[in-house]
Amino acid sequence: MIVPKASHSGPAPSRRKRGSPRIACLGTVIVALAGATAAADISRLPASERGPFTMLLGVPSGWTDLGGDRAELSWTVANHAFGAASGAEALLLDGETHTVTLRVQRRVNTRVSLGLEVPWVVTGGGFLDRAIDRWHDAFGLSEGIRPSLPRNDLRFVYARDGVEQYRRDRSTSGAGDLHGAAVVRLLGAGRPEEPRLRLDFTADIDLPTGDSDRLTGNDGTDLAAGLRLGSASASRLAWMLGAGLLWPGDIDLALPPASGRVMYYELALAWSATPGIDLLLGLDGHGGLYESRLAPLGKSALQLGAGALWRLGPRYGLRLGVFEDLRTDTAPDFAVELALLVQAVP
Repeated sequence: MIVPKASHSGPAPSRRKRGSPRIACLGTVIVALAGATAAADISRLPASERGPFTMLLGVPSGWTDLGGDRAELSWTVANHAFGAASGAEALLLDGETHTVTLRVQRRVNTRVSLGLEVPWVVTGGGFLDRAIDRWHDAFGLSEGIRPSLPRNDLRFVYARDGVEQYRRDRSTSGAGDLHGAAVVRLLGAGRPEEPRLRLDFTADIDLPTGDSDRLTGNDGTDLAAGLRLGSASASRLAWMLGAGLLWPGDIDLALPPASGRVMYYELALAWSATPGIDLLLGLDGHGGLYESRLAPLGKSALQLGAGALWRLGPRYGLRLGVFEDLRTDTAPDFAVELALLVQAVP
Protein backbone atom coordinates (compact mmCIF):
# COMPACT_ATOMS: atom_id res chain seq x y z
CA MET A 1 0.00 0.00 0.00
CA ILE A 2 1.52 3.31 -1.06
CA VAL A 3 -0.50 5.53 1.27
CA PRO A 4 -0.92 4.32 4.89
CA LYS A 5 -4.20 4.98 6.64
CA ALA A 6 -4.36 7.92 9.00
CA SER A 7 -4.83 7.18 12.66
CA HIS A 8 -8.19 8.12 14.18
CA SER A 9 -7.31 7.38 17.78
CA GLY A 10 -7.44 10.02 20.51
CA PRO A 11 -9.63 13.06 21.08
CA ALA A 12 -7.86 15.33 18.61
CA PRO A 13 -10.14 17.28 16.28
CA SER A 14 -10.22 16.70 12.53
CA ARG A 15 -7.47 18.04 10.28
CA ARG A 16 -9.66 20.88 9.04
CA LYS A 17 -10.28 22.13 12.58
CA ARG A 18 -6.69 22.39 13.64
CA GLY A 19 -5.70 25.59 11.86
CA SER A 20 -7.06 28.22 14.26
CA PRO A 21 -5.34 27.03 17.47
CA ARG A 22 -2.00 26.72 15.72
CA ILE A 23 -2.27 30.11 14.05
CA ALA A 24 -3.06 31.65 17.42
CA CYS A 25 0.12 30.13 18.84
CA LEU A 26 2.44 31.42 16.13
CA GLY A 27 2.93 34.66 18.03
CA THR A 28 4.37 32.74 20.97
CA VAL A 29 7.18 31.50 18.72
CA ILE A 30 8.09 34.73 16.96
CA VAL A 31 7.86 37.65 19.37
CA ALA A 32 11.29 37.15 20.95
CA LEU A 33 13.24 36.67 17.70
CA ALA A 34 13.59 38.64 14.48
CA GLY A 35 15.62 40.64 12.09
CA ALA A 36 16.33 42.90 9.13
CA THR A 37 17.45 46.27 8.05
CA ALA A 38 15.17 49.22 7.54
CA ALA A 39 16.02 50.19 3.98
CA ALA A 40 13.65 47.74 2.27
CA ASP A 41 10.38 49.14 0.92
CA ILE A 42 8.61 46.95 3.47
CA SER A 43 10.05 44.48 5.95
CA ARG A 44 8.59 41.14 4.92
CA LEU A 45 8.92 37.38 4.80
CA PRO A 46 9.90 36.19 1.32
CA ALA A 47 7.30 33.90 -0.19
CA SER A 48 8.59 30.40 -0.85
CA GLU A 49 6.94 27.26 -2.22
CA ARG A 50 8.25 24.49 0.06
CA GLY A 51 6.51 21.34 -1.18
CA PRO A 52 9.03 18.77 -2.48
CA PHE A 53 7.45 18.67 -5.96
CA THR A 54 5.91 22.13 -6.16
CA MET A 55 9.15 23.89 -5.16
CA LEU A 56 10.62 22.62 -8.45
CA LEU A 57 8.66 25.35 -10.24
CA GLY A 58 9.71 28.97 -9.92
CA VAL A 59 6.99 30.71 -7.91
CA PRO A 60 8.55 34.16 -7.22
CA SER A 61 9.65 34.91 -3.67
CA GLY A 62 9.08 38.66 -4.04
CA TRP A 63 12.29 39.41 -2.13
CA THR A 64 13.75 41.93 -4.59
CA ASP A 65 12.54 45.53 -4.14
CA LEU A 66 13.76 49.14 -4.39
CA GLY A 67 15.22 49.14 -0.88
CA GLY A 68 18.89 49.44 -1.80
CA ASP A 69 21.90 47.13 -2.07
CA ARG A 70 21.67 44.20 0.33
CA ALA A 71 22.20 40.49 0.76
CA GLU A 72 20.94 37.71 3.00
CA LEU A 73 21.62 34.08 3.79
CA SER A 74 18.52 32.13 4.81
CA TRP A 75 17.88 28.61 6.06
CA THR A 76 14.38 27.17 5.58
CA VAL A 77 13.13 23.85 6.97
CA ALA A 78 9.85 22.32 5.75
CA ASN A 79 8.39 19.13 7.23
CA HIS A 80 6.14 16.96 5.05
CA ALA A 81 3.51 14.43 6.20
CA PHE A 82 0.82 13.76 3.61
CA GLY A 83 -0.77 10.69 2.08
CA ALA A 84 -3.82 10.44 -0.16
CA ALA A 85 -5.22 8.93 -3.32
CA SER A 86 -7.55 10.59 -5.81
CA GLY A 87 -8.78 8.79 -8.88
CA ALA A 88 -5.84 7.05 -10.55
CA GLU A 89 -3.26 9.03 -8.56
CA ALA A 90 -1.67 8.41 -5.15
CA LEU A 91 0.91 10.47 -3.29
CA LEU A 92 2.93 9.91 -0.12
CA LEU A 93 5.12 12.65 1.31
CA ASP A 94 7.12 11.80 4.43
CA GLY A 95 10.33 13.70 4.97
CA GLU A 96 11.97 17.07 5.33
CA THR A 97 13.40 19.66 2.96
CA HIS A 98 16.17 22.05 4.01
CA THR A 99 16.99 24.98 1.73
CA VAL A 100 19.91 27.36 2.19
CA THR A 101 19.49 30.39 -0.06
CA LEU A 102 21.89 33.22 -0.81
CA ARG A 103 20.06 36.32 -2.02
CA VAL A 104 21.76 39.42 -3.42
CA GLN A 105 20.16 42.67 -4.59
CA ARG A 106 21.61 45.61 -6.52
CA ARG A 107 19.69 48.84 -7.00
CA VAL A 108 20.53 50.18 -10.46
CA ASN A 109 18.85 53.56 -9.90
CA THR A 110 15.84 55.02 -8.07
CA ARG A 111 13.43 53.07 -10.30
CA VAL A 112 15.16 49.72 -11.03
CA SER A 113 16.56 46.91 -8.89
CA LEU A 114 17.97 43.50 -9.84
CA GLY A 115 18.07 40.44 -7.61
CA LEU A 116 19.61 36.97 -7.66
CA GLU A 117 18.77 33.89 -5.55
CA VAL A 118 21.10 30.88 -5.34
CA PRO A 119 19.61 27.91 -3.39
CA TRP A 120 21.13 24.70 -2.06
CA VAL A 121 18.49 22.03 -1.39
CA VAL A 122 18.82 19.05 0.98
CA THR A 123 16.11 16.36 1.12
CA GLY A 124 16.12 13.78 3.91
CA GLY A 125 14.34 12.32 6.91
CA GLY A 126 15.04 15.41 9.00
CA PHE A 127 14.71 15.87 12.75
CA LEU A 128 11.46 17.76 13.42
CA ASP A 129 8.98 14.86 13.66
CA ARG A 130 9.26 14.44 17.45
CA ALA A 131 8.94 18.18 18.09
CA ILE A 132 5.87 18.42 15.84
CA ASP A 133 4.28 15.41 17.59
CA ARG A 134 4.76 17.16 20.94
CA TRP A 135 3.30 20.37 19.49
CA HIS A 136 0.20 18.47 18.38
CA ASP A 137 -0.13 16.75 21.76
CA ALA A 138 0.27 20.02 23.69
CA PHE A 139 -2.53 21.79 21.81
CA GLY A 140 -4.80 18.82 21.07
CA LEU A 141 -4.22 19.03 17.32
CA SER A 142 -4.92 16.23 14.91
CA GLU A 143 -1.96 14.05 13.99
CA GLY A 144 -3.41 13.23 10.57
CA ILE A 145 -1.30 10.56 8.91
CA ARG A 146 1.72 11.10 11.20
CA PRO A 147 1.11 8.15 13.60
CA SER A 148 1.26 5.80 10.61
CA LEU A 149 4.66 7.10 9.48
CA PRO A 150 8.10 6.28 10.91
CA ARG A 151 9.81 9.19 12.60
CA ASN A 152 12.55 11.01 10.71
CA ASP A 153 12.04 8.83 7.64
CA LEU A 154 12.18 9.79 3.96
CA ARG A 155 9.61 8.50 1.48
CA PHE A 156 8.33 10.58 -1.40
CA VAL A 157 6.22 8.40 -3.71
CA TYR A 158 3.97 9.32 -6.61
CA ALA A 159 1.93 6.56 -8.30
CA ARG A 160 -0.59 6.39 -11.12
CA ASP A 161 -2.90 3.41 -11.76
CA GLY A 162 -1.18 1.58 -8.92
CA VAL A 163 2.28 1.87 -10.51
CA GLU A 164 5.02 3.94 -8.90
CA GLN A 165 6.15 6.73 -11.20
CA TYR A 166 8.61 8.34 -8.79
CA ARG A 167 10.20 7.27 -5.50
CA ARG A 168 12.75 9.03 -3.34
CA ASP A 169 13.78 7.20 -0.15
CA ARG A 170 17.44 8.20 0.04
CA SER A 171 18.77 11.57 1.13
CA THR A 172 19.98 13.86 -1.61
CA SER A 173 21.31 17.39 -2.00
CA GLY A 174 22.42 19.77 -4.69
CA ALA A 175 22.27 23.24 -6.18
CA GLY A 176 18.79 24.45 -7.02
CA ASP A 177 17.52 26.53 -9.91
CA LEU A 178 19.10 29.96 -10.23
CA HIS A 179 16.45 32.65 -9.82
CA GLY A 180 16.75 36.18 -11.21
CA ALA A 181 14.36 39.07 -10.54
CA ALA A 182 13.88 42.64 -11.70
CA VAL A 183 11.70 45.36 -10.18
CA VAL A 184 10.73 48.56 -12.02
CA ARG A 185 9.00 51.34 -10.11
CA LEU A 186 6.06 52.72 -12.04
CA LEU A 187 4.74 55.08 -9.37
CA GLY A 188 6.44 56.64 -6.34
CA ALA A 189 10.18 56.84 -7.00
CA GLY A 190 11.19 58.87 -3.95
CA ARG A 191 10.55 62.37 -5.31
CA PRO A 192 9.58 65.21 -2.90
CA GLU A 193 6.06 65.07 -4.32
CA GLU A 194 5.98 61.29 -3.76
CA PRO A 195 2.41 59.92 -3.98
CA ARG A 196 0.78 57.95 -1.23
CA LEU A 197 1.22 54.65 -3.03
CA ARG A 198 4.03 52.76 -4.73
CA LEU A 199 3.40 50.61 -7.80
CA ASP A 200 6.05 48.22 -9.13
CA PHE A 201 6.32 45.93 -12.13
CA THR A 202 8.12 42.66 -11.36
CA ALA A 203 9.72 40.12 -13.70
CA ASP A 204 11.26 36.79 -12.67
CA ILE A 205 13.18 34.02 -14.40
CA ASP A 206 14.10 30.59 -13.02
CA LEU A 207 16.98 28.93 -14.87
CA PRO A 208 17.28 25.10 -14.95
CA THR A 209 20.51 24.73 -12.97
CA GLY A 210 19.00 22.17 -10.59
CA ASP A 211 18.27 18.46 -11.01
CA SER A 212 14.64 17.31 -11.03
CA ASP A 213 15.50 13.74 -10.00
CA ARG A 214 17.24 15.11 -6.89
CA LEU A 215 14.28 17.45 -6.31
CA THR A 216 16.45 20.55 -6.58
CA GLY A 217 14.93 22.10 -9.71
CA ASN A 218 13.12 21.51 -12.97
CA ASP A 219 14.40 21.05 -16.52
CA GLY A 220 12.96 24.14 -18.14
CA THR A 221 12.93 27.90 -17.74
CA ASP A 222 10.16 29.40 -15.60
CA LEU A 223 8.99 32.96 -16.35
CA ALA A 224 6.81 35.22 -14.21
CA ALA A 225 5.52 38.79 -14.32
CA GLY A 226 3.38 40.77 -11.91
CA LEU A 227 2.48 44.02 -10.17
CA ARG A 228 2.95 45.12 -6.55
CA LEU A 229 1.09 47.93 -4.82
CA GLY A 230 2.21 49.19 -1.43
CA SER A 231 2.33 51.99 1.10
CA ALA A 232 4.71 54.77 0.10
CA SER A 233 6.24 56.13 3.27
CA ALA A 234 7.94 54.49 6.23
CA SER A 235 5.09 54.36 8.74
CA ARG A 236 4.63 52.14 11.77
CA LEU A 237 2.25 49.96 9.76
CA ALA A 238 3.30 49.22 6.18
CA TRP A 239 1.55 47.01 3.65
CA MET A 240 2.09 45.47 0.23
CA LEU A 241 -0.26 43.62 -2.13
CA GLY A 242 1.01 41.77 -5.20
CA ALA A 243 -0.21 39.42 -7.92
CA GLY A 244 1.10 37.99 -11.15
CA LEU A 245 1.31 35.08 -13.57
CA LEU A 246 3.84 32.24 -13.71
CA TRP A 247 4.60 30.23 -16.85
CA PRO A 248 6.28 27.01 -15.57
CA GLY A 249 8.89 25.12 -17.55
CA ASP A 250 9.10 21.39 -18.16
CA ILE A 251 9.97 18.74 -15.56
CA ASP A 252 11.72 15.54 -16.57
CA LEU A 253 9.83 13.38 -14.05
CA ALA A 254 6.85 11.06 -14.44
CA LEU A 255 4.58 13.51 -12.64
CA PRO A 256 1.37 15.13 -13.90
CA PRO A 257 2.02 17.85 -16.49
CA ALA A 258 2.79 21.30 -15.12
CA SER A 259 0.00 23.83 -15.51
CA GLY A 260 0.43 26.08 -18.52
CA ARG A 261 -0.15 29.29 -16.57
CA VAL A 262 -0.47 29.85 -12.82
CA MET A 263 -1.64 32.89 -10.90
CA TYR A 264 0.22 33.84 -7.71
CA TYR A 265 -0.58 36.48 -5.11
CA GLU A 266 0.73 37.86 -1.82
CA LEU A 267 -0.12 40.22 1.01
CA ALA A 268 2.47 41.54 3.46
CA LEU A 269 2.01 43.59 6.64
CA ALA A 270 4.82 44.99 8.81
CA TRP A 271 4.34 46.73 12.15
CA SER A 272 7.25 48.62 13.70
CA ALA A 273 6.74 47.49 17.30
CA THR A 274 9.97 49.15 18.53
CA PRO A 275 12.78 51.09 16.81
CA GLY A 276 14.66 47.80 16.46
CA ILE A 277 11.93 45.22 15.85
CA ASP A 278 9.29 44.79 13.15
CA LEU A 279 6.55 42.19 13.49
CA LEU A 280 5.58 40.59 10.19
CA LEU A 281 2.56 38.86 8.75
CA GLY A 282 2.21 37.50 5.23
CA LEU A 283 -0.28 35.60 3.09
CA ASP A 284 1.03 33.84 -0.01
CA GLY A 285 -0.88 31.76 -2.50
CA HIS A 286 -0.93 30.39 -6.00
CA GLY A 287 -3.05 28.24 -8.27
CA GLY A 288 -2.46 24.55 -8.80
CA LEU A 289 1.00 23.98 -10.28
CA TYR A 290 0.21 20.57 -11.78
CA GLU A 291 -2.75 19.10 -13.64
CA SER A 292 -3.66 16.85 -10.73
CA ARG A 293 -6.51 16.32 -8.25
CA LEU A 294 -4.09 15.74 -5.37
CA ALA A 295 -4.02 18.70 -2.96
CA PRO A 296 -0.24 19.30 -2.77
CA LEU A 297 0.06 19.23 -6.56
CA GLY A 298 -3.08 20.49 -8.23
CA LYS A 299 -5.08 22.57 -5.75
CA SER A 300 -4.73 26.29 -5.09
CA ALA A 301 -2.42 26.88 -2.14
CA LEU A 302 -2.73 29.46 0.64
CA GLN A 303 -0.10 29.88 3.34
CA LEU A 304 0.28 32.14 6.38
CA GLY A 305 3.67 33.38 7.51
CA ALA A 306 4.31 35.14 10.81
CA GLY A 307 7.65 36.41 12.00
CA ALA A 308 9.81 39.29 13.09
CA LEU A 309 12.81 41.37 12.08
CA TRP A 310 15.47 42.40 14.57
CA ARG A 311 17.95 45.11 13.56
CA LEU A 312 21.40 44.46 15.02
CA GLY A 313 22.79 47.78 13.79
CA PRO A 314 22.88 49.93 10.63
CA ARG A 315 24.02 46.97 8.50
CA TYR A 316 23.01 43.66 10.06
CA GLY A 317 19.80 41.95 11.06
CA LEU A 318 18.11 38.62 11.79
CA ARG A 319 14.74 37.38 10.57
CA LEU A 320 12.65 34.49 11.83
CA GLY A 321 9.45 33.23 10.24
CA VAL A 322 7.03 30.37 10.92
CA PHE A 323 4.68 29.15 8.18
CA GLU A 324 1.33 27.34 8.29
CA ASP A 325 -0.88 26.00 5.51
CA LEU A 326 -4.24 27.75 5.62
CA ARG A 327 -5.73 25.56 2.91
CA THR A 328 -5.39 22.01 4.14
CA ASP A 329 -2.49 19.98 2.69
CA THR A 330 -1.70 22.43 -0.11
CA ALA A 331 1.60 23.37 1.57
CA PRO A 332 3.87 21.68 4.14
CA ASP A 333 2.31 21.11 7.55
CA PHE A 334 5.07 23.16 9.21
CA ALA A 335 7.96 25.30 7.99
CA VAL A 336 10.39 27.71 9.66
CA GLU A 337 12.95 30.15 8.25
CA LEU A 338 15.97 31.88 9.82
CA ALA A 339 17.92 34.51 7.88
CA LEU A 340 20.98 36.74 8.39
CA LEU A 341 20.77 40.04 6.50
CA VAL A 342 23.45 42.53 5.44
CA GLN A 343 22.60 46.01 4.18
CA ALA A 344 24.99 48.27 2.28
CA VAL A 345 25.56 51.57 4.09
CA PRO A 346 25.41 54.64 1.79
